[in-house]
Amino acid sequence: MKSILLVFALIVAAVALGDEYHTFTSQDGQTVTAKIMAVSSYTGKVKLERETGKQVWVSLDMLSSEDQAFIQAWGEKKSMPKTPKPKEPGEEESEGTEAKMLTKTEIRNIAEQYEKAWERKDYVLWSSLLEMHKGHHLLNERTFNSHDVKSVMLRTIDRVSDGYNIDVEYNMKVPKNFQTESSGTAGLMREHHGWLQILPDGRIKYTPILFKHPMYAAMDNLHDMFPYCARASNLPEKEYMRVVNNGINNLKRMGIPCFGYDIKNSESKRNATAKLILSWMIYNSDRWDETEPKIACPEDVFKAKLLQIKKIK
Repeated sequence: MKSILLVFALIVAAVALGDEYHTFTSQDGQTVTAKIMAVSSYTGKVKLERETGKQVWVSLDMLSSEDQAFIQAWGEKKSMPKTPKPKEPGEEESEGTEAKMLTKTEIRNIAEQYEKAWERKDYVLWSSLLEMHKGHHLLNERTFNSHDVKSVMLRTIDRVSDGYNIDVEYNMKVPKNFQTESSGTAGLMREHHGWLQILPDGRIKYTPILFKHPMYAAMDNLHDMFPYCARASNLPEKEYMRVVNNGINNLKRMGIPCFGYDIKNSESKRNATAKLILSWMIYNSDRWDETEPKIACPEDVFKAKLLQIKKIK
């Protein structure tokens, strides 16, 4: 009875406090005074703003049970969109229940958080949205800040069989390197197009910046495996061998069959084998993904890469 009264009191307090500051207590007894800015039900985190103005995302399970109830009440008051909690590996749906389908509004809310993260250079928010990629070598603040993205615009939202594809347009500075400096393009703003891919439970799996669908990278690897590319780029033989072997190893790691491709074979045989790999990719493009849960590579991304390869065949 006491616990019910406590939760009720917290709900009343949340409604009364609104956006005022609150003293939060961690599981180990530490306290911090802050106000709630946002609650992400699909990452299990709350965004708090301290009195200094500094904002930070905190996992709900790091806070006391009373604070968790307080945050839940705040979220209900604000009518924050909720998404189903991702199932643990091997966990099955209960009989007679179906996974909740997210609305376009809920999906757009998730996408807008991604948009804001880039425009505000908010690494904490960005990394929380991509938490399923935790441990990836690109998931660090230095890499995030090295991409000079000026604007991100959300376009259409498409419901697909394995999730949601959101058409994204963004402007980004061309990075400085030997090729861009020699061509005079370094530092120029370029318009790009890509896809933000969200799973049915609301988790972002692939993004147009840094985390593109692996089929995109696989097509790049295959492109480098055509002998013509070595002549076109004037790569030294040793460097070309390294590029091709790296491509083969990447494709094998991704579970894409290489049909016995061997760099020691003749040029015609290597091209013939590369075409077999390409045919496999085309046939499986709508149902292949490197990891579970699977989500298909958007068709226009695949076709763009396909056109590049066809030019060298």
